[in-house]
Amino acid sequence: MAQLLLPLLAALVLAQAPAALADVLEGDSSEDRAFRVRISGHAPLQGVLGGALTIPCHVHYLRPPPSRRAVLGSPRVKWTFLSGGREAEVLVARGVRVKVNEAYRFRVALPAYPASLTDVSLALSELRPNDSGIYRCEVQHGIDDSSDAVEVKVKGIPSRPHERPVTEIWMASLGSGTMVWWTRMTSMMSTVMLKT
Repeated sequence: MAQLLLPLLAALVLAQAPAALADVLEGDSSEDRAFRVRISGHAPLQGVLGGALTIPCHVHYLRPPPSRRAVLGSPRVKWTFLSGGREAEVLVARGVRVKVNEAYRFRVALPAYPASLTDVSLALSELRPNDSGIYRCEVQHGIDDSSDAVEVKVKGIPSRPHERPVTEIWMASLGSGTMVWWTRMTSMMSTVMLKT
């Protein structure tokens, strides 16, 4: 009887080895994790130049979510952008406090957060060619953290003015002479303001 159970037990252990090995390599086991972050959709996510794109990211609790009293505060949500071997913060949020990288100001938001602590999707508008790259969503709550990443590709050349970003249209309408005048006026105004 023991001779029959031993090969069966060995086969069962070997079948579970890849999942256990992945947990060990990640430095975490599923029993220890409180939640897991997942970006849904088929990679790469496609966006159109000048358009908008939402990167769907959700927090899946593996145990019942902690009560507000058990873990003080909201989870910290951090979105980063990786391109050309460099990583840059896009947005960091905890509760109603949000810090946005200047390059993404007025172009990114977390539409459902903090009202929903499980939906930390990133909405990105006025897409630019340099928005193509890898976006990573990292959530930290208490001592637990998890992250996931997805590639985003921005394609296309907008042919109609309403598809182009507003700032690009405004800059094109100024012309070079107006831009020079604007630069001189703002520098003179700054000088006057510093003297008073």
